[in-house]
Parts: sequence; structure tokens; C-alpha cells
Amino acid sequence: MPNHPAHKYFEKTILGRSYSAVHKAIDAPVKFLGKKHRVFFHSPLEAAIISTIICGDARPGLLHVVLDKDCTRDKTFKKIIQILAKRK
Repeated sequence: MPNHPAHKYFEKTILGRSYSAVHKAIDAPVKFLGKKHRVFFHSPLEAAIISTIICGDARPGLLHVVLDKDCTRDKTFKKIIQILAKRK
């Protein structure tokens, strides 16, 4: 799973700004489920609903889910995104 700065970087690159509150809400179950937290709020529909409630835009939630899935599938991509996020 990519870290919070990686989510912010990815979003800012694509949408022009970051939505920290959306990511915190989508990843809130990590506090009691750890790495298995994605069973909650990580379907495209759930993420879009949460994002729309928080900021009026479904795209940040959808990007969160996309980045999580891509980083899970491709560890090199995850490393690159996290390195780029640190440089900003």
C-alpha cells in the first residue's frame, strides 16, 4: 500500500491538488484492521461515495483505490511514486 505522501503526490499530479481528508477517511479502518483494512471503503463505489461526501468530488476516492491496486500489483511503480512524493 502506498503511503499518504504518495497518495497526495499522485492526486496533485492528476487533479491539481491533494485531498488528505479523503485518504484519511478511506484508510481509517487501518487503525483496527491493519493491512486488511481494504475490506472496507476500497471498492470504487465506496471510495467514490466517501469522497463525494467529504469534498463533493468522486475522483479523489477513485484515484485512491486505483493507486492502491496499482501499487499492490507493481512494487517498482510503488517505489517510484513514493520516491517522487518525497522530492516534492
